[in-house]
Amino acid sequence: RKSSGRSMKFLKTMGLVAGAPDWVFFWENGCGCLELKIKGSYQTSSQRDFELWCGTVGVRYKVARSIEEVQEILIEWKILDPSKRLSSNPLQVSNP
Repeated sequence: RKSSGRSMKFLKTMGLVAGAPDWVFFWENGCGCLELKIKGSYQTSSQRDFELWCGTVGVRYKVARSIEEVQEILIEWKILDPSKRLSSNPLQVSNP
């Protein structure tokens, strides 16, 4: 859905940044950006620009297309304990 000019101006005033990721994670010694996409969808040019900017300033950036990919990224970034990974049934937590 397209936003009206008035609402976009308001959002920009509030700090909206074109291409900003869906999630930003902060931890003691760093941070990472995570963009979520469904199968068959791709980053916009402003999202690719934001990813490039992250690389120049040392911020981790990943694109995930499934809950499994999200979990793998969060484990890689040491945010998620592998033993807390969701099973293929999202209502059950797998036990190691």
